Amino acid sequence: MFGRLVRSGKLPGWSMTVLGGCEPFQRPYLETVRAAAEGLPVRIVPNAPRPQVEQAMSTASIFWSATGYGEDEERAPWAHEHFGMTTAEAMAGGCVPVVIDKAGQREIVRDGEHGFRWSTPEQLADRTLQVAGDPQLRARMSAASVQRAQEYSDEAFARRWRAVVAAHDLLGRRV
Repeated sequence: MFGRLVRSGKLPGWSMTVLGGCEPFQRPYLETVRAAAEGLPVRIVPNAPRPQVEQAMSTASIFWSATGYGEDEERAPWAHEHFGMTTAEAMAGGCVPVVIDKAGQREIVRDGEHGFRWSTPEQLADRTLQVAGDPQLRARMSAASVQRAQEYSDEAFARRWRAVVAAHDLLGRRV
C-alpha cells in the first residue's frame, strides 16, 4: 500500500521504516517484503534493538498495523493483535495510529480521536493520506495519542491495581 501511494505521487517526501521481529522460519516473508520495497523510500530493520525501536517510535508521524488482515477473528484469534502494546508504545511516542479495525486495536484506538481504524485497503490509504496531508490534524491526533497512551503506563496500571486491591480488601486492610 505504501508503494502504491508513493508511486501515485500522493505521499511526496514520505518514507517508511519497517521494524519487527524475524525468526529464521520467517526469512522468506522478509525477502518478499524487501522485494516489494525495492526502489521505494523504505528502510527495513528486522530484529532491531529496543533503543532503535524507541527512537523510531518517537520520531515517526504515523504508525501502521495490519496484524490480522485477511484472517478470521473467530477461526484464528491468535493471528490478531490481542492487546496492541506496540500501538500503545507508538502512541506514547507521538505517532498517529492508522490500524486495522480488529481485536485489541478496537480497545486502544478511538477512531477519529487520536487515530484511525480501517477495514479495507482503501480505508487504510484514505486515512493515511488524510493524516499525512493535514499537519494540523496530525499534530492534534499526535497530542491526543500521547495522552491516550498514558492510560497504559506503569503508573496508571499501579493506580488501577491499588484501587482493585482496596475495593476488594485483598490485603486484609484498606490501602
